[in-house]
Amino acid sequence: MKDYQDLAKICNKESEPFKSKYGFEDFYPCGIKCTPMAFTKNETTGIMFEYEMRDNCIFQWIYRLPVGKFKPTRGGGVRNNSNEYYNNFELFALRNSAEYDLIKSPSFINETINETIRSHLQITETYADDILCGDFTVFTELKKIVIARAKAYGVPLNESWFNE
Repeated sequence: MKDYQDLAKICNKESEPFKSKYGFEDFYPCGIKCTPMAFTKNETTGIMFEYEMRDNCIFQWIYRLPVGKFKPTRGGGVRNNSNEYYNNFELFALRNSAEYDLIKSPSFINETINETIRSHLQITETYADDILCGDFTVFTELKKIVIARAKAYGVPLNESWFNE
């Protein structure tokens, strides 16, 4: 990918029916040149695609949005200017919440990045329709799974993960 802004263009091209169905805005570029990202949101939910150049794979994050302005950042969680943290989960944690295996993840780009983005959006519609419409009840269970998984692998979590 020549320029990280290409990711947002690709996401916009592949997501037209998806954006219309759920009321999402156009994707816009965020991130940095070595880690291109594209972000979109509707009234309740944010979606961010992140392209990992070293591994040639795509990650998709789903966010519960705070009230008011929101700008995605990575590193210690997602926060707004008041440093409040908000829940976000990687798409495949939601899809295979009990048996997540990164090696088997379709995040790795085998065909084209367009097909990978399209596949992620289809999986999102299948497994996250409730979240896209503002129902975040599954986030409580996902949080427990992610915390247990992180502890099992010795991954440190920010203190905000343990606060409701």
